[in-house]
Amino acid sequence: MTVDSAFIEPDFERPSTERRVIGYVHALNPIQRAYELRSIARFCDDNRYELVRTVEDHCPDHSAVDCPTFAELVEWLTNDRIDLVMPNLDHLSTDKVVVSMRLDRITATTRQVFVVPDDNSFRESGA
Repeated sequence: MTVDSAFIEPDFERPSTERRVIGYVHALNPIQRAYELRSIARFCDDNRYELVRTVEDHCPDHSAVDCPTFAELVEWLTNDRIDLVMPNLDHLSTDKVVVSMRLDRITATTRQVFVVPDDNSFRESGA
């Protein structure tokens, strides 16, 4: 049996990935936000994760349990069966009680949470 190569369209631009993820950032400072988004993208590239979308949380009250952006994130995790990547758990909230409650909501989706390890050489190179 011969295969006509005209019918084979390999996708060289998209690497094969084992995991689809959403990046989540809460940083009101635009420079910090750019750095955090870049660190998430690099982490995903290094681990061959497909970064499907990023969620930039601009809610000023970072100590509230419910925020529209966070609710939207939980909905995506539930419906799209995607895991979560964030720079650190402080991005969930500055209040440890709220962090715990938000982690409980994420855990209820049965999705995994990946925290980007700190890379000092990357930080020194700038955002």
